[in-house]
Amino acid sequence: MAAIRGASLKHVARLTVSFCPFDPKTATARDFLLRVSCRRMIDSNPKCQVISNFKNDGSEPVVDVVFNDKDTLTMKTSNMKLMDMVTTFNNKCKEKDVGE
Repeated sequence: MAAIRGASLKHVARLTVSFCPFDPKTATARDFLLRVSCRRMIDSNPKCQVISNFKNDGSEPVVDVVFNDKDTLTMKTSNMKLMDMVTTFNNKCKEKDVGE
């Protein structure tokens, strides 16, 4: 779980997690939301908006990330594991570190 400890919202302007709370495929999206809502993550970028969007329409769970440079990352999470999501998120954030 070192990837989760190394995660940061430093380059993120807005992170939106959308899911139907009654769908069993939303566990990964909910777990990711829990991880990015913790105090350590929020302290890494207090200006970042972390938004939870609950839908009751059976739609697929989605995580949308908008970075400070307006670049985006969209992950459809119904068939993803938490570590896959965190790794994808961290890799995109590392690209932003290199670009500084």
